[in-house]
Amino acid sequence: MYPVQSTAKMNEDGKITFTVPATQKATAGTFDPNAGIQLGYAQSQGAINMKNACAFMYITVGANVSSIVLSAGSYGVTGTATATISTEGNEIAGTVTNQGDVTLTDVPSAGGTFMMCILPSSSYSSLDLTINYTDGTQTTRTFGKTGSNMQLVAGRLYDLGDYSK
Repeated sequence: MYPVQSTAKMNEDGKITFTVPATQKATAGTFDPNAGIQLGYAQSQGAINMKNACAFMYITVGANVSSIVLSAGSYGVTGTATATISTEGNEIAGTVTNQGDVTLTDVPSAGGTFMMCILPSSSYSSLDLTINYTDGTQTTRTFGKTGSNMQLVAGRLYDLGDYSK
């Protein structure tokens, strides 16, 4: 598993338990290196094959943003999850505990493009985005279609939009 987490563990059934952090640091052009979880496996004496365990949500914001929050109603986009590692990709299974929203902090005053790492799922009926500005105002947006769930896959990039204008 990368990055190493002191709370991660391999269960007796070969599944890995790990945590996607609720607070992630804004890192220009990419994701917080402590949040982009990768799980790996090796076949016999071969190389280790690493697969992403998170879906990546990217967003562009302008100046004076203090934080960015992404939530999914009653479902947490972060938390402690269990994954089965396979050659086809990582499958998140079982109950997610300590679930919650993701908050992107330490946004540079000039803005930029940033990524948030969230748990992949087919259970999100919508995603709620809140951009908090340094003057106390907010911009909010909801993503999703009424009556259908969103399919967010580990390792894929999803564009939340450009809010720099």
